[in-house]
Amino acid sequence: MKGLIFACALVLFSYCSSRELKVSKDSDYIDGEIRLKEDSLNLNAMNQKGMESGKDSIVLVQLVEDISINWNNQSYSIMEDELFSSVVAVFSKKQKRIIALISDTTISEAKACSIDRNLLVGDLAFLLINKIKKLPYFEVLGVQWDFLEDNCKYPFGLFDYINNYRNEVEKKVEFYLISKE
Repeated sequence: MKGLIFACALVLFSYCSSRELKVSKDSDYIDGEIRLKEDSLNLNAMNQKGMESGKDSIVLVQLVEDISINWNNQSYSIMEDELFSSVVAVFSKKQKRIIALISDTTISEAKACSIDRNLLVGDLAFLLINKIKKLPYFEVLGVQWDFLEDNCKYPFGLFDYINNYRNEVEKKVEFYLISKE
């Protein structure tokens, strides 16, 4: 039985390897049997589409007139680009203003992995401060978050907590940053 299977495989292999496939640039067929889909074979086109969808995932969020960030809706994070660098450069001068933004409930185009709504400007202000100053959640807010969802860097419940206690979060962040100066 094994010999028969081997013989069949050998015959099939030699038939396929001796068969010549002819592809015409003007034709959508190989040997009149298999239809080619040019788009599915064009890796450059697929790469280009991937890059375009990556561009769509970056949203510009204006926190206030002179403070903006780029947010990546695929990685759910603030982009470390020129806008971020410009905020870092002026952070000490505009710290109180940025902290005050935590109370802002304006809806942005930014999305996060751990909530089913778009982030609010206040959520983004908190994340911006956290990215610049590395806030220890328990020390600042008095809450220990231990649960992270798969592929999400934000603790489960963080955004709900910020949303429910926005003014308190603002005061606690301000107090913490002043005490560390």
